[in-house]
Amino acid sequence: MAETTLNQINKKLSEIDTKLSALLVKKETPTSEEKLAIKRGEQEFKEGKFESWRAVKAKMK
Repeated sequence: MAETTLNQINKKLSEIDTKLSALLVKKETPTSEEKLAIKRGEQEFKEGKFESWRAVKAKMK
């Protein structure tokens, strides 16, 4: 009987731990600077000014 009670307590503690972990995990959101960079990149892509990473790497060499 005592073992059953301990198992129930252990199970409940595990559930609480799982719920707390879920609450502590934050969803990452981009900063305002990152959002601005994304918008600029999308605009450049629409205008055809977008360069591929390979082209950028070639310029760096």
